[in-house]
Amino acid sequence: MREARGGRQAAKEAYGWTGGPFEVPADIKAMWEQTGERGGAARAEWQSRLDALPQGKRQKFEAAMSGEIPNKLVSTVRALKKQMSESAPKMATRAASEKALEVINPVVRETLGGSADLTGSNNTLTSDLSIFTADDRKGRYVYYGIREHGM
Repeated sequence: MREARGGRQAAKEAYGWTGGPFEVPADIKAMWEQTGERGGAARAEWQSRLDALPQGKRQKFEAAMSGEIPNKLVSTVRALKKQMSESAPKMATRAASEKALEVINPVVRETLGGSADLTGSNNTLTSDLSIFTADDRKGRYVYYGIREHGM
């Protein structure tokens, strides 16, 4: 494939890049390695705190970090799908989403949701979620504000 005029080669020249494909110059590699080492002590401290947790809390953390969904979620979603198929309600997509979140959030305790300034309209705040604030960090719902940067 021919490069468009001024393509990759022009960009390399503009930045003074003389290295070949997949080649990382030694000075850049060294800088990246130093950057990686900076967090070593903080990582070791974090690992010590994790290791010191009571067994139950550590297992809960590790389960959340594993990315595996609870077995109960499959049957819970299947039941909702059956109910919705049988009743065939006419509802807006945001209302259907809320119905799904109402059964997912209690089962998958790691879910975190939120909205900008449309919480009441988009139905994202389900009954089992409390609000995450500076004073209450146990909440699982965030009011992002109009700028939506957190989203």
